[in-house]
Amino acid sequence: MAILAVGTMVHTALAAADLLAVDGIGVEVVNMRFAKPLDFQKIEDIARRFRRIVTVEESSIVGGFGSAVAAHIASLAGDSGSVHVHGIPDEFVEQGTPTELYAITKLDVKGIAEIVRGIAIDGR
Repeated sequence: MAILAVGTMVHTALAAADLLAVDGIGVEVVNMRFAKPLDFQKIEDIARRFRRIVTVEESSIVGGFGSAVAAHIASLAGDSGSVHVHGIPDEFVEQGTPTELYAITKLDVKGIAEIVRGIAIDGR
């Protein structure tokens, strides 16, 4: 499985990968560097090498980096089901400190590891 991360989420995703490695779940974290323009060549390479991809971004999942990655993979393979887009949901998020908000939206180390573990173990 690969985690494609942008911005501040790269370091968080790397820490989550370390946590997952303790459980025997290997993931490759890819620093996508920027959301626009997308690096289509890199995305296509990752899609060829990995059956499952998780995108992680510190922005809205609607119309964001992850949805663009999923759309591009769907245009290649006709299916974006192998891509799990993770970021800020398209709903009201409670107010709080950044640490609290990262935990609520599962954009902290523990949350990202939980998302990836769930996909690795039972495909959810």
